[in-house]
Order: sequence, then structure tokens, then C-alpha cells
Amino acid sequence: MIPLYCRVFHQLKLTDYWMTPFIRISNSTFKDAALKKIITPFTAGGLPVIVQIMGRDTELVLATVEQLKALDIAGINLNFACPSRKVMRKGNGGKALLEPENMAALLDKIRQRLPNHSLSVKLRSGYSSADEMEQIIPACLSADVDFIVMHYRTVTELYLPVSNGIKRLRRAVELSGTVPVIGSGDIFTVADAEQMGQAAGVAGVITARGLLRDPWLIRRIQGEKIKTTDKELVFKLFSERGQSESEFACSRGYLLELARNLWGINSHQFCQLSGRKIKESK
Repeated sequence: MIPLYCRVFHQLKLTDYWMTPFIRISNSTFKDAALKKIITPFTAGGLPVIVQIMGRDTELVLATVEQLKALDIAGINLNFACPSRKVMRKGNGGKALLEPENMAALLDKIRQRLPNHSLSVKLRSGYSSADEMEQIIPACLSADVDFIVMHYRTVTELYLPVSNGIKRLRRAVELSGTVPVIGSGDIFTVADAEQMGQAAGVAGVITARGLLRDPWLIRRIQGEKIKTTDKELVFKLFSERGQSESEFACSRGYLLELARNLWGINSHQFCQLSGRKIKESK
């Protein structure tokens, strides 16, 4: 449903640029038409687009970078953060953090292909220990990255609560020097963003899952006054486009998931759509 998501966000002007979900490069490159189909929903709005890719095979990654250069993108972000076991099975995603020297070598080769584009990385604070940042971040800096997106959990911590996430981000900022660090991890409200920015000193934040709960979150963080009822508008646009335009056809299950993210499973909106009784508070 990414095309529909992008279309609604473009229509409501809810973001100023995009970083795509990661494109996994495994055993072969994409056909040009297939890759363009993935990227077009993001570039169609005329906003700068950074394409996030993930892969271990140097030649396949570099070939994909060359393909992407022809699609009017603003830059490449290399994902070294995904904690999925399936993804890490062949050394991809967060598993790559165990080999900083290989990360640096791949980034350096990408930088040679992208002298005039943005190049960045998405990291976790380590594979099993945040102390690993002491080797990981300098390795990335050696490849002349433009910025670092840092999720404060380690790979093995998955999405479990951690008590020292802000401290880890602050250390990442120290290690990165003049290279901006964008903080990631549980940004669901303006207060979350402000706390991370003030306490960790990051240059910005990634909202990620927070946009599923509040599509207007970026604008709220930027200081715009948004009515909470505008969630209704977002849902209305998703529903209307999904029903009237075959290009964006979406299932009832997708709309249920959208309602669950926007309002929660005990909300009037979700229960009305699902036929579920509203749970009475004691």
C-alpha cells in the first residue's frame, strides 16, 4: 500500500522529503522497470528522495546504485540496522555491524559511484553491546558519509525497552563529530522528539512508526498547530482513493490496520469499522 500512502502524504503536504523503506538486494539486481516502480510513488510528489538499500554482495549493491542514479534520487542510505533474523541470516542488516571494516569498504565504493549524491547509513548502537559504536561509527566516517541515522537499541535488543537510549545517542553524537546524527527509536509524539533532541543533541529525528499513529507528526514537531480531528481526514482520503482508483485499491483489512494505528483497537472508529464492541473502562 506504499503508493496510496505516498499519494495521500503528497496531497496533504505532510513531509518535505522521503527516506524509503529498505530495498533488499539479495541474489540479483532488479530490472530497471521493477526498480522504477518501487521508487516512483516517492518521487512522484516532486520531493527529494533518499533510497534506503540493504545488501552484502558488493557488485550487486553497486549495480543497483548505478540504476538508482538514473531515477532522479537525492541520495542513498545503506541499512545496517534491521534486526530481523531472516534478513540477518546471510549477514545483511544488523549482522553487518559485526564487521565494521567490511561496512567501510562497501560504503567507500558506493561513495566513489556517488560523488554528487547524499550518502548515509542507518545503524543500531551495536550488535550486542553499545560499546561497539566505538568501532562502528569511525568506520562509517572513514567513507565520508553525510549523516548517520542511529537507532539507540542494539540488534539483540530488538524493540525492547532500554533505559540508557539517550545516553547512547549522546555518545554517537560525540563520536560523529561534525557529521550529523539523526536519532531513531520510539518517536511517537512531539515530546518524544523534543526530549531526544535536547537530551542527546541529535540533529534531527526519524519518526518511522510514529507516522502510522499520527500522520501529522512531522508537522507537529516542526511547530504547526494541527487539530487531532485531522486524523479523520487522513482516513477518509485513504478510504476514498482505495475504493475509487484501481491503482490504489486497498482491502478492508488494510483499512482496519490503518484505523488501529490511528486510534487504537478500543477506539470508536476501529470498533465501528470492525464490528467489535467497545471495551468499557472499569
